[in-house]
Amino acid sequence: MSDEFASDSLGRAIADRDYLDRKFLNVYESAMKFDGEIYFGEKYGETVRVVEMGGFSMEFCGGTHLDNTAKAGPFRIKSESSVASGVRRMEATCGRLSLESMEKSHSVLSKAAQFLKTAPAGLLERMEQQAGEMKQLRQAVDKFKAEASLGEAKQFLAAAKTVKGLHVLTATREGLDANALRKMGDFLRDKDPAVVGVLASISGEKITFLAVCGKDAVKAGVKAGPIKIRVFRPFPAEELAAALAHVKAVAVMDKSEGFSGTGGPVYAETAAACYDLENRPKLINVVYGLGGRDCTVSHVENVFNHLFRIIETGQVGGRYLHMGQRSTEKEVL
Repeated sequence: MSDEFASDSLGRAIADRDYLDRKFLNVYESAMKFDGEIYFGEKYGETVRVVEMGGFSMEFCGGTHLDNTAKAGPFRIKSESSVASGVRRMEATCGRLSLESMEKSHSVLSKAAQFLKTAPAGLLERMEQQAGEMKQLRQAVDKFKAEASLGEAKQFLAAAKTVKGLHVLTATREGLDANALRKMGDFLRDKDPAVVGVLASISGEKITFLAVCGKDAVKAGVKAGPIKIRVFRPFPAEELAAALAHVKAVAVMDKSEGFSGTGGPVYAETAAACYDLENRPKLINVVYGLGGRDCTVSHVENVFNHLFRIIETGQVGGRYLHMGQRSTEKEVL
């Protein structure tokens, strides 16, 4: 039963101006006679006070009541909530408190109607109209953003570097969500089959990355994207080797140092997994986040640019790199 239905039903019962009928009856006889319910655990005397209100309500009650329902005045349900399994709690007001509450609600309704420049009776229609207009505006803004993103994507392609016949690019955008970033990537892939790109978007504290490769780049053996290892022990060596079998360059990201001089723990396992591959990819290890340092968009772009240089020159150089460090003892990205 909804709050509105309950308020309306009780309001009508109050307005019927029924006088209360009070009786003192034997507890068990009254329960049988009036189809009452007796709950075990409740304490009743031999006689109980039965209060009936015009056939609408009847209860056992030892307290006081008005002699006429109309004296309760306006009735209004404030809230309903669950307090236990199968038990609901309802809070309501009557009389002067209900009048004050209705006056406040009417004041808010009048101010809202004045703000929207309409009468209180036409407020709902006006709000629906405003919601429709806002929806159209959002669609127009989204369309404008999409067109602006495609224009920027064309600029990214114009500024791409050519590496062995492939067009390599990295770009960062502010405020793009994952869906808009994906559309930009699809546009780049469809526009230039030879594109190899990494796109990043910063929205508040969230950073989203997207790697994209065109058809010609995929045919040339280029695969750009992350592989996330979810289980370290047992290490998925065979699955990882199969995924990297035709990849030219790989950066293994570690968030901790290893116990040996060969790199971090994930890098050491990845290098061992790829050792027997016929076309072993060129591996580098990038350690990041030491001491709680942030991994920014520019850091990830540097990693991809470093991999592109390795593919272009065929030279790995230092294999054990640190990201965001200020130390001069080891190579830093």
